[in-house]
Formats: sequence, C-alpha cells, structure tokens
Amino acid sequence: MSEYKNLPDQELIGLLSENTGPVFNEVYNRYWSQLFLHVRRMLGDDELAKDIVQEVFTNIWERSPDFSISTSLSSYLYTAVRNRVFNEIKQQKVKSVHLQDIAAFFSRGQYEADEALRYQQLKSAIELEISKMPEKMREIFELSRHQYLSHKQIAALMNISEHTVRTQVQRALRLLRQKIDLPVPTLFFLAHLLK
Repeated sequence: MSEYKNLPDQELIGLLSENTGPVFNEVYNRYWSQLFLHVRRMLGDDELAKDIVQEVFTNIWERSPDFSISTSLSSYLYTAVRNRVFNEIKQQKVKSVHLQDIAAFFSRGQYEADEALRYQQLKSAIELEISKMPEKMREIFELSRHQYLSHKQIAALMNISEHTVRTQVQRALRLLRQKIDLPVPTLFFLAHLLK
C-alpha cells in the first residue's frame, strides 16, 4: 500500500515536485479509470479515450517539478480532459470538412464566383451573430450545430441538464432568426453547415 494513498489531493500536489515518481503514481492510480470512463462516455472510442487521458497525465509528469493548480485536483483533471476532447472533436470536424470540400469540388467542378460570394457573406453574417451570443449559449450551440453532438452528449460534457441544453439551442436559433432574414428551415440547415 502506498504511503500516499490516504493523503488528500492538495497535499499530493504539494508533494509532487519533491517526490515525483511515487506521488505521480498515486495521482495516476487515483484518477485514471474515472477519467477514462468519462472520456469514453463522451467519445465512444476506447483507444482515443486512453490517448487523451494519457496526454493529460503526461503533461502533469512533464510539469511535475513546478506543477501547481488553483482548483481542486479533480476539477483540474476533468477540465483538462474536457478541453482535449473539444480539441479532438474540432480536429475531426476540420478533417471531415476538408474531405467534403475536396469531394464537392471534384464532383461539381468550379463554383460560380457569385454563388461563392453570397455563400461567404451569409456565412460571415451567421458567424458574427453566433460570436455575439452569451458564452455558455454559444458553446452549447457550437457543440450542437457545428460538432453534431446530441443534447445528451453536451449535457454530459458540460455537466448540465439536457433541458438546459435544449433551451439554450432554441434560444440561439431564435436569436439567429431575429438577426438574419432567412426562412427558419434555411437558417436551421445553414447553422449545421457553416463553420
């Protein structure tokens, strides 16, 4: 049994720079499985979940000589994995969009300049309105419409209720509808495509 097993998290953080190996092992053993299950639930991919959790712990190991945090250890770790999940989702989305753009280019040929200009102007107008939304509403809306997460996934990711997610998405669409003069179905469709 580790001599650090019964120490509270804050004491472990304080000891991390002095006795890196054993203290790090205790932090790792204490939180790895919880973080793995949390990330796997969000992404549905065991290997990717392992990689993300490993990256978080690797970062702590590399910073251990001068590692300090202002929140609780569990808050820090859950925030760190959540941010890495967001980054992974963004990277997957970017890859997907690039592949779709290339496929569209080859299947349709060159875009008409006027059509592309109108599309770009509309996209800019929608993105501007999205950027003006309150922070939490914007984050929920982008997870829903740009990263295609379900209300349930967003609720789990942000530790809020599905009802809150649904309400925030509805309010975001209402704001866009008020600001941009387009029929509702068109606006809803474009909110999915643009980003």
